[in-house]
Amino acid sequence: MTSPRPAGYPVRLAAARAALADLAARVGTPGLSAAAARPGLLAAVDQHAAALRDLLGDGIRPPSPIGLAGYAEGLRDMAGDLGWRLPPVADVDWARAPWVLVRLLAVCHLAVGDTRPAS
Repeated sequence: MTSPRPAGYPVRLAAARAALADLAARVGTPGLSAAAARPGLLAAVDQHAAALRDLLGDGIRPPSPIGLAGYAEGLRDMAGDLGWRLPPVADVDWARAPWVLVRLLAVCHLAVGDTRPAS
């Protein structure tokens, strides 16, 4: 038996999925394509995804879209406070992608795996 969803959950879920779709368009699609061609990058994305499953979920299933979107936003805010900005995708050397960018790719990778219904 599942517990009832809190008030406002559908709106939060929709906002999270929109944020993840934007991240996927800006980073995930080109980055995951690059990872498919670069085994080292793919291995790094997989390691980050496993860490995020442990950090945000139960270690087995992907974290919720709300958790993933919140994590990505917090990571970008923290990195921005330290002077990091999301580079234009055309300028990224995927063979030497910085930690923050690989972590955001892992968020996108996990978000793609989210096939749960929107209920």
